[in-house]
Amino acid sequence: METGFYAYPSEPLDVGEIIEDSIKQINDSNLAQIRSWKQLRIQGSIIITEICKEIDRCNTFCCDLTYLNANVLFELGYAIAKNKKIWISLNTNVMKAKENYTKLPLTQVGYTSYSNVYDLLTGFQENSPFTNEGYVTLFKQSVEPHKAANEPSKLFYLKSLNTEASIRLTNRIKRSDFSCITDDPTEVPNQPLTWYVKNLYQSVGVVAHFLSDNYQGSDIYNSRYSLISGLAYGLNLPILMLAHRPYECPLDYKDMLIVHTTARECEDIADAWLLDLGDHLTEKRQDLESYKAKMQGQRLFQNIYIGDCVAENESESLNEYFVVTGGYRLALEATQAIFVGKKGTGKTANLYQLSTDIKSDKRNHVCIIKPPTYDLEGIIRILDQTIDVSERGYLIESLWKFLIYSELANSVYTELSQKIPGSQTEIEMEFIKYVDDNEHILLNDFSSRLNNAIKSLTDIGKNVDVSNISESKIKISQLLHDNIIKYLRTKLGNVLSKRNKVCILVDNLDKAWDTRKDLSLLGEFLLGLLGVSRRIGEDLRGQDRWREPVKLSLIIFIRSDIFYYITQNARERDKIQNQVLKWNDSLSLQRIIESRFDYAINQVTSPEDMWARFFCPTVKGISTKDYLTQVIVPRPRDIIYLCTSSISEAVNRGHARVEQEDVISAEESYSQYALYSLVAEDSSLEDLFIGFVGCNCIITYEELSVMIDNYSNKGIEDYDEIIKILCNMGFLGPEISQN
Repeated sequence: METGFYAYPSEPLDVGEIIEDSIKQINDSNLAQIRSWKQLRIQGSIIITEICKEIDRCNTFCCDLTYLNANVLFELGYAIAKNKKIWISLNTNVMKAKENYTKLPLTQVGYTSYSNVYDLLTGFQENSPFTNEGYVTLFKQSVEPHKAANEPSKLFYLKSLNTEASIRLTNRIKRSDFSCITDDPTEVPNQPLTWYVKNLYQSVGVVAHFLSDNYQGSDIYNSRYSLISGLAYGLNLPILMLAHRPYECPLDYKDMLIVHTTARECEDIADAWLLDLGDHLTEKRQDLESYKAKMQGQRLFQNIYIGDCVAENESESLNEYFVVTGGYRLALEATQAIFVGKKGTGKTANLYQLSTDIKSDKRNHVCIIKPPTYDLEGIIRILDQTIDVSERGYLIESLWKFLIYSELANSVYTELSQKIPGSQTEIEMEFIKYVDDNEHILLNDFSSRLNNAIKSLTDIGKNVDVSNISESKIKISQLLHDNIIKYLRTKLGNVLSKRNKVCILVDNLDKAWDTRKDLSLLGEFLLGLLGVSRRIGEDLRGQDRWREPVKLSLIIFIRSDIFYYITQNARERDKIQNQVLKWNDSLSLQRIIESRFDYAINQVTSPEDMWARFFCPTVKGISTKDYLTQVIVPRPRDIIYLCTSSISEAVNRGHARVEQEDVISAEESYSQYALYSLVAEDSSLEDLFIGFVGCNCIITYEELSVMIDNYSNKGIEDYDEIIKILCNMGFLGPEISQN
């Protein structure tokens, strides 16, 4: 007789009452024999061990996801990995039950809706995996087809929000011997299950960093990570589970998860675990050899992997299939440039490729400034003091000069320190000694240096005579170590003057951008960077009796909505030259996919051959490659996501190429992905975005005004500003011809 295990939360009690009554009637009917956690004798045992044994013994895993529950989701992930039949129940009448379900990576997995015992029994009899002889498990559909052919070598990092502990943990992982795949909720809020599965199969271990219970949205983040942690546990991957205090640890994995109080504690725990993981890797490689032999007979299509839609997760392989554009060539030759683009248009990809190409000449040096976050409140605090406008401008310029010069010194120091001892020149040794002597100022990471500077400048308005601008500027110079920076300029000139090229690349300036807060002062701070970049270039390229010239190139990448906001009130806006990253040409987007296939499959002879072999000719009567570019927001991230999802759908269905039904199914998950991407840019407009569901593609100004009035909390005076924001995001655009 078929056996099952039913997982559900202990609270609220009415859920358990319905499920337990249903279990009794199913067992009495001899349709199947089902047990719940209430029948387990786990007193004195490690809870997760006993639960997993019960799941291992059963044929079908049933669970109720009406309420988000970490225990149930962890067990569901484990059951999926163990190839169990899955049956999910959901009381859709409960507020937010359906909404929360769509925020889990389970959108392609069906559920049975119920309100009472009768509904649940009826749904079980009609949709029960016990009675369906042709039932294919979720493991067979979505997990097993994505086993990687290559040797797993990466670390899969389920990242928390940008807390101090998260920043230190991220930096520690970057310093490890493992390349890293990161699930960053600030970049892509909700990845599909197939994305997690692919990356788990490429990984030798998993680090899951759970949010503190007092963080907004922690229930969604932690529920998602509980599911993926259970999946990793079921796939026998080493897993480190961490959580910020305060955190009420779920019973299932209370013996696996470590709650840390401080960022240092979090970093130390990760340090010890990463060292142990190196030993585990040897055993993992031995297992892989037997796995490779088993997978040799699988079809070519099932092993296609065209990369990740987030550039940070493919920095090592991006060079193999990067598509060169006119803007990229300009950046390669420019001495100063500002590249403006929407989220997902390739700013970070261009940065990584520039770094790779410039570094390929050993006579060059590259400094990447990519802060994981910075203290928004602190910046606003120091700029909001009672100080003169010109003094504030001087403060911003001095602060950016300090940060950029010290970051350049930091990167040069790191490069020189890695040279074989004894091979450094006398000038290089002097530079190393100078930085060592000032390590407390120069050798902290970017975020720490900025935070230290903010602390020292916090009371500048109180400690000086604000009417005496000269006194204020002298005080600012002292606090920002102007004497050290001036001498550092000399040292940098000495050590870099013979370099063919020195390139500073700046990215990630949007990490502290929060549209829900007053952004005028943060905008002024970022605008200061755009202005000071030119003066820094002139300073470093200059030459006189105390400094040698440096062949500097300074490239800044910034999100378009931020750029337009901070420059709208600039005094000399026309002097802020910039290049906009646009992908309005469908051929360029198609080249991205063609290049990635060419790298993944050596047997492709031409782009035409690739499209013909791996994609059906048309979708809904339109050429498939044209259809793929027509239904997306025109960005590299989106075309990669849609194609990857289409391939996953085809593999799940056992197809030898992407068929029309695969593209249509992938389009549904892409639509949700695109919505989350827009919300990540401006969460205040989430209700408005959802209000557009079902409306016509072409919409009049009057219809749009009604939509804004119904679904946003803005007044009529803000309509044009909202429309401008939606256009900058790429969500709206002008009708350029009839319909």
